[in-house]
Amino acid sequence: NDGGATPCGPQAIEARPEDEDAADGASDPQAELVAQRIRLIALENLVIALLAAGNAGQRRLAQGMAEHTPLPGMPGHPLAMHVAAHIGDLIEHAAQMRARQASG
Repeated sequence: NDGGATPCGPQAIEARPEDEDAADGASDPQAELVAQRIRLIALENLVIALLAAGNAGQRRLAQGMAEHTPLPGMPGHPLAMHVAAHIGDLIEHAAQMRARQASG
């Protein structure tokens, strides 16, 4: 999975010195990609946490977004299909987190 969510939930990453350079705006393209990946993982983890804590309407809204990609009546672009699947993964991870919180 290219994002931060793994099949078992949010992914923890260990910061390395070169990652800090990337976060400081270094001009190295690889460092910029690392910085973008860190931000993406952080955002995915926040989305999972917010969905886990959200109400049923918010979870239905997120599920609707997954079902809305690609647009109805339009041919399914491969990237759009991956987006829809990834949204579904985030929703599932949030459900797992919600269940763990309820049982703990």
